[in-house]
Amino acid sequence: FFYGRSKAGKTTLVSKLGGDKNLIIATEKGYSALNVFAIDLTNWNQTSNLLRELKNPEVKAKFKTVTIDTIDILFNLATEYVLKINGCRDLSDKPFGKLYGEVDKIFNDFLLAIIREGYGMYLIGHAKAQSKLMKQNEKESEIDYIQPSLARRGYQIVANMVDNIFYCTID
Repeated sequence: FFYGRSKAGKTTLVSKLGGDKNLIIATEKGYSALNVFAIDLTNWNQTSNLLRELKNPEVKAKFKTVTIDTIDILFNLATEYVLKINGCRDLSDKPFGKLYGEVDKIFNDFLLAIIREGYGMYLIGHAKAQSKLMKQNEKESEIDYIQPSLARRGYQIVANMVDNIFYCTID
């Protein structure tokens, strides 16, 4: 999982790691200046067709890795889909966290389905700056830190799935 601020070169880096055997599933057009093979994913309904294509022997022969750029937007697409099919405006509209669980399940199942087909996976996300008050020796100070902008529940799924998490920055 590679995350960082916009224009830090995350897509460029991952496209070089995956080479010409890398398929980019793009939820945003961050690849236009690169010579890569990419498929745009603009809504969750497209995921079942995409998974069907990834099972195709010809596709499997052509690609060894799949990159999702960005995972933040993919999680948002899953959330929008669950809200729409349930006729709700907010995930808290159903009792007992039912809708939160549905989002987590379809998001996790989609990522696992790609891995189960034998593809390696790169995930790209954005970063956000946060700050919080810390107390040390009776003195309060504000601490700034960077974290992935992926929703907390989505990040928990991703963090359990990936081998490495890299923060990309420009020096």
